[in-house]
Amino acid sequence: MYIIEQLQLNNLKPTGEAFRPSKYCLAVKEGDFQLLHKINSGLQQLHTNGEYTRIYNKWFSRLQPQSWIVKVWVKYKYFLVGIIIILIAAVLIWHFTLEKLVKKRTMELEESELRWKFALEGAQQGVWDWRLDKDIIFFTTKWKKMLGYNEDEIENHYNEWKLRVHPEDIKQVEEDIKQHLQGKTPYYENLHRIQGKDGKYKWILARGKVVKHDAAGNPLRFIGTHQDFSEIKQLTSELQKERQIFKKISELSPVGIVIVDSQNHLEFCNFTTLTILGYTKAELTAQPLKPEFFEMRTFTDENIDPQQLPFYLAKEQKTTVCNYYMKVKTKQNQWIYVNINATPIFQDDKYDGIIATIQDISARLENEKELRANKKFAEEVIASANAMIVGLDIDGNVKIFNQVAEKITGYSKDEILNKNYFEIIVPKDRYPQPWNTFQEFKKQGNIKEFGENYILTKDGQEKLIYWRNNIIKSPDLGTFVITFGLDITEKKIMEQKLVNNEAKYRNLVERAQDGIAILQDHKITYANRALCKMLEYDYSQLVGMDFINIFHPQERKTIEKRYNNRMAGKESVPIYRSLLITKNNRKIVVEINAGLIEINGKNADQVIFRDLSGRIAQEKALEESKRQLTTLMNNLPGMAYRCSYDENWTMRFVSQGVFKLTGYTAEQILENTEISYNRLIIPEDRKYVKETIDKAVQQEKMFKLIYKIRTAQNTEKWVLEQGQAVRDKAGKIIALEGLVLDITDRKKYEQELDKLNRELEERIQQRTANLKETLNELEVFSYSVSHDLRAPLRAIEGFTQALVEDYADKFDETGQDYAQRIIDSVKHMQELISDLLDYSRLSRKEISMSKIDLDKIVDTVLKNLQPELEAKEANIDIQKPLGTVKSNSTLLRQILINLLTNAVKFTKPGKKPKIKVDSKFRGKYIRLLIEDNGIGIKEEYQDKIFNIFERLHSSEDYAGNGIGLALVKKAARKLGGDCGVISDGKTGSTLWIDILNY
Repeated sequence: MYIIEQLQLNNLKPTGEAFRPSKYCLAVKEGDFQLLHKINSGLQQLHTNGEYTRIYNKWFSRLQPQSWIVKVWVKYKYFLVGIIIILIAAVLIWHFTLEKLVKKRTMELEESELRWKFALEGAQQGVWDWRLDKDIIFFTTKWKKMLGYNEDEIENHYNEWKLRVHPEDIKQVEEDIKQHLQGKTPYYENLHRIQGKDGKYKWILARGKVVKHDAAGNPLRFIGTHQDFSEIKQLTSELQKERQIFKKISELSPVGIVIVDSQNHLEFCNFTTLTILGYTKAELTAQPLKPEFFEMRTFTDENIDPQQLPFYLAKEQKTTVCNYYMKVKTKQNQWIYVNINATPIFQDDKYDGIIATIQDISARLENEKELRANKKFAEEVIASANAMIVGLDIDGNVKIFNQVAEKITGYSKDEILNKNYFEIIVPKDRYPQPWNTFQEFKKQGNIKEFGENYILTKDGQEKLIYWRNNIIKSPDLGTFVITFGLDITEKKIMEQKLVNNEAKYRNLVERAQDGIAILQDHKITYANRALCKMLEYDYSQLVGMDFINIFHPQERKTIEKRYNNRMAGKESVPIYRSLLITKNNRKIVVEINAGLIEINGKNADQVIFRDLSGRIAQEKALEESKRQLTTLMNNLPGMAYRCSYDENWTMRFVSQGVFKLTGYTAEQILENTEISYNRLIIPEDRKYVKETIDKAVQQEKMFKLIYKIRTAQNTEKWVLEQGQAVRDKAGKIIALEGLVLDITDRKKYEQELDKLNRELEERIQQRTANLKETLNELEVFSYSVSHDLRAPLRAIEGFTQALVEDYADKFDETGQDYAQRIIDSVKHMQELISDLLDYSRLSRKEISMSKIDLDKIVDTVLKNLQPELEAKEANIDIQKPLGTVKSNSTLLRQILINLLTNAVKFTKPGKKPKIKVDSKFRGKYIRLLIEDNGIGIKEEYQDKIFNIFERLHSSEDYAGNGIGLALVKKAARKLGGDCGVISDGKTGSTLWIDILNY
């Protein structure tokens, strides 16, 4: 805008984009030579100002009117050629844009991977500790869970890891371990695959280091970590695959593209150019590329003066695109027909190079054949392009639809051609924005060049497409839009994964137990929460501080030297110990793990600080544990051993308990000096011992067996042996290790116990038979008593009822009351006898269980109790569905009758009962709850109410015999459940019963 103001030009606006990168592009109306001259002169004056020295200019003008022959030629000849050029330009722009985006994402991914890789090196995840001197390797719980195993599913030995490593990786892994154990590498690092519990392989990043050597320098302890690297490995593979696809798109361009600078040096050419001319890129870039480099002729074999070539004339005249047909001799001395489109580039009115396209048109010798060939070529370009190409007319009807579009949308070309794009592919009622954009194009004649929107495929899927739009105007076809689309659905998903992964890794760093810091320019630029807590600083205090100040003064000189060496790439030991000083002058011993990363194009030092205060205490505890283990081994009640896997069980090590067990000293039995352990085993047990141990070893299991040995005193002892095979890295058995215990006394006790058990079993059988006989007699007695008691009761009830009915006029009111009391007492006694019989039968009764719908059985019981409920005006609320249970319908109905009857009965006088029936699922049970608004049950009585004959109130207040709830409890437990009560003693009660869930 400043240029326009300085030139004092009215009604002139900046528009479009320049051919070369620039801030503004000016267009001059055709034939306005005065304005063109004025602008050129003004820009030449402004060129002296350094602010505008990098302005690029491109003026378009047409000085001579075209003849009617040229117009005809343009009309029929260059229409499709123009489409091809636009296609090529679109593909190039699309290619470079995506390649730039991919490079950016790749750099971000690599930077992120490098940053978090060092952050997680020291994290307490997937840790293994290999004791080389004992050939034992310990795996942490996190390591086992990373592969999907529980703590007890993986044992602590080398083969647990080795057998799970992918066969293709194991050789290199073991070679890397060997190199480090031999001291040839500062630390061990390898990326390999390990099989998880689910059978699938995970990529694991392994790092480790030998942390302890013996006096001779042999490694004793090898510690490291395993990190799950599968997701990063997969993302990297996918990203590399996409980059290969983008590269192929560029190389498959059917037109040669050349960019030459002002000194005629080749800046760029694609593979098609090299194919057409037969030269390598090195040959074309070895020297300035002038027209004299090639031998050229016209189609009629006339020599061409290079200085008369159109683009040379354009260079002098500053004209627009030059199009020329000629014959060019290739490196292989073959003449080919080419079509060259060249455009000179000017900067500040100075020639700055040429952009040209080269097309081999050798096969098109006649105009009519050339036209058909061009059309076919255009169709093939559209069909074979790696992008979705769609052409729309002014009404949105589809005119072009290539194979990629067919593949992405699922529609065939025949199904979609001449159909409205915004009715099928991008339905305007579902995606209004693309339709509104197209309507703006119809009104204003321009359209947004780039954009993204969803399309709807034939099978109803949504896909996100990245578009590049072009407007084509043709005398024959009119105005229409050609748009190039790339399916970026998966790319968007991958980008979101990258964002999620970065957030995940950042969260891991913040939650890490180790302190993590990033150092740059000698300052702390980042510190996680663990480091702030470790050093007792706030984040704002720590960030920006010179990192050397967090180290103890006696360490600073060494740390400064290490830091400088690391920045210079000379650090050889990235892990070492040092001493920090906190804000409160507290000393902390730490292990430092440092490594270089790149942030904003500059080296930075990422450092992990691990507080060793706990580890030092653990090391001391470990030494004490070793001492205790030695003491324990020497004081074991039996014999700990290590022996060869041979026919004599040749002992290589035995604990001091060997003498007490066998009567032989360790010296006598080791290496079969005087006697082998096999000879101690009594002859009849030797085969059993051999077969049992062989079977366990073959199955890679522990062995446990009991047998007899003969001691040096010629006495026999029962022993219990338990052990397992020890294998080397190749899986070969190198020894057996285990423990042999003297169980002679236990065997004697077991024999005595067996004798007692047999005697007890006989007594139980005898007592059971006596008990059954007694129960049978009791049942007979119960029925006899029931019959004998009920007969006089019926007589009393009958005669009393006859007196009331026949002699009512001879009884006064008091006499009638006494007679009614006799009748009520007889009925109560009959109910009591009936309940007692039910209670006694319940223990002996065999019951059958079946599927029962609680809703139905509750409804049935309520119908049976309807008169009593209506008399009390009870309000029943059932929270259906109550569920389905496995129970006995008779007993369950009896339980419900007792519980509901009690809920109605025990209410305060004058108060209407409110009863709620509900259920809750409790694992294998359904708990049925019956809640009332009655008098409640105090806590001290809640356990007693289920005892037989237990009553809390007099019969005058509330009728009953004290058997109902006892019967409920006995029936509930008979059905495999239980019962209980919940009450505050004031506002009602909730009685519950647990019933088996079906």
